[in-house]
Amino acid sequence: MTAADPFVTSGRQAWLPRVLPTPLPPPLNPVPPIAIIETWIDTKHPEMQGGWVNMRRYGPAPDWDDPAAVFEFGDAVDHGTLVASVIGAPENGVGMQGVLPGTAVWLYGTTGRCSDIAAATRQAVSDGARVINFSGGFEAAGVCRTLHDSIGFAVGMGAVVVAAAGNGRPGQKWIQPGNDYHVLTVGALNAFDMPTAWSAQNNHLDIMAPGEGITAARLSFLDTDDGTPDGFSEVDGTSFSAPIVAAAAARVLADRPYLTADQVYRILVTSARDLGRRGWDRAYGYGALDIAAALATPTPRTDVLEPNEEFKWVNGLGGFPADPALLGRRSSVAFQATLDLVKDPVDIYRVSIPQGRAARITVTPISVGLDIGAYESWTTGRVRPGDLIAGSSRPGMGAETLRILGAPNGRPFYLFIASRGVHGQISGRYSLQITRTR
Repeated sequence: MTAADPFVTSGRQAWLPRVLPTPLPPPLNPVPPIAIIETWIDTKHPEMQGGWVNMRRYGPAPDWDDPAAVFEFGDAVDHGTLVASVIGAPENGVGMQGVLPGTAVWLYGTTGRCSDIAAATRQAVSDGARVINFSGGFEAAGVCRTLHDSIGFAVGMGAVVVAAAGNGRPGQKWIQPGNDYHVLTVGALNAFDMPTAWSAQNNHLDIMAPGEGITAARLSFLDTDDGTPDGFSEVDGTSFSAPIVAAAAARVLADRPYLTADQVYRILVTSARDLGRRGWDRAYGYGALDIAAALATPTPRTDVLEPNEEFKWVNGLGGFPADPALLGRRSSVAFQATLDLVKDPVDIYRVSIPQGRAARITVTPISVGLDIGAYESWTTGRVRPGDLIAGSSRPGMGAETLRILGAPNGRPFYLFIASRGVHGQISGRYSLQITRTR
C-alpha cells in the first residue's frame, strides 16, 4: 500500500481539504479523461509518472539556439505541469496529490495562436473529451473568433468547457474563452474564502475555487520561490482554480455520464456554497465549489437544443445537422428552456408551419424577462430588418403570443427568444408552446 503523500499529511497542501473536506465516495463509473489545452509537461517530474498524463497533441519545440524562446517554452511547460498536477497528481508517496489522484489527463499542445488552440479544442472533442480545461485566454474582445466557434462546437458535442476568469484588474472586462457562451468561468479564492485581489470580477464569473497558495508540481529550475528547489511550489492564479473545477465536473460525470454539458454546469453552480451577497454576484459568481454537494444535487432539466445562440448552431452551418424544425405536422409542441443575460442570452429555434396552416406561439416567462421575434428563414442565417414577421409588443415578464401563417413555400422561419434583465434577475426559465390553430 502506498503511503499518503507527504504534503497532504504535513498540511503543506492546505488548499486540498478545502475542496475535499471528507473523502468522496468511489465513483460509480470511471472518471472521464480531462483535456487540458497547454503546451507541454515536464515528463521527468515524479508526479507526471505512471501514464495518467497522455500527450495527445504535441506543441512545437522552440529554437534551442534562441534563449528567449527557450525560456518562454520552459515557462509554458511549467504551466502545463502545474495545471495537470492540480487535477490528477497520483497518491504515490511523493510530494502532493491532485483533486482526483491518477485520473486521466489528455494534454493538447498548441502554438498559442488562436487558430491552433481552436484546432486543439476540436481535436479534444473528436477524441471524446467530456471536460476541457482552459487555464489561459485572450484578453481582447472578439480577437479569437475561431476559438469562440470551437467552444460552441465543443458544448454542442457534450463537452463541459471550464476556463480561468483571468488575473489582473478585478474588474477585467474580457477574457476568452472565459467570456464565451456556456463556459464555466472560475475565479480564485484566498485562504479566507475571499476573492483574491487580482481575480477578475465581472458578469461572466460563475464559480470560485482556491487559487492562492496552491501547492503544485513544477519544473525544478523554476522552483525558486520557497527556497527549496524540490519541484513543488505554492503558486497563485485563476489558472489553478479552473482545473479544480474541471476535476469536479469530471467527477460528476463519472456518476452520471448521461448528463449534458448544460446540466453539469447547472449542478456545479447551484450546489456552490454561497459567499458574499445572496445569490449570484460579480465578486463570487454563484459561490465556492462544493464537490460533495454537487454529487448530491438532483439532475436538473436539460436546456433543449443548446447551443442555439447563433444561426450556425441551428441551421446546420456550424458542424452539426440543422436542428429539427418545431411543430411541422404535429398539432402542438411545448417545453421549458433557460436563458442567461451573459452565458445564454438568446435561444433561436427553427419553426415549420405547413403551407396554408396557421399557428399560435406563446412564450411565457417563468423567472426571466424576454423579448421575442419571428424572422423569415435565410440560408445565410443573416437577418435584415425587413425579415421580421412578428415581434414583442410588451417585452419583459408578460406572456407574449404571436400568430403566424405558414410561408407560401413551406420554408421554416426562425423564432428568437432573447433575455432581458428584469428586477435584477439575470437568468431563469421560460415556457414555449406552439399550437396549430387551423
